[in-house]
Amino acid sequence: IKSYLRRKKFPTKAREFLSSPLARDLNKRNNLWRELLASERSYFQNLVSLHEIYIQPLNIKARGNSQIISEKKISKIFRNIERIKNIHKDMWKKLESACQEWPNKTPMIGQIFLSVIDDLSKEYIPYA
Repeated sequence: IKSYLRRKKFPTKAREFLSSPLARDLNKRNNLWRELLASERSYFQNLVSLHEIYIQPLNIKARGNSQIISEKKISKIFRNIERIKNIHKDMWKKLESACQEWPNKTPMIGQIFLSVIDDLSKEYIPYA
């Protein structure tokens, strides 16, 4: 908005708007969106890394001659990581999509969380 107003040669209007409570609120909302998306993307990528760096190699070793830990124990420790990873991927994609539509369409962040809360709570209960 700032650059748009400046390009249109509205410096006075730009200064007025940028110092308004609405502009501060929009800036806070943008920062919240960026942080929320970055956090969810990072968490999803960490789950992918967990699977690729630890779980897959452990499973390969468990099936071979140099068993570090049994497949049964691996399965017990990481029993639902794949499902958790998929739920967070879905949530991240929904948040990303909602973010791309804003400000033309007001995203309902709460609705996104409500759409995944049942699945998340089922999958995280074993870790509580």
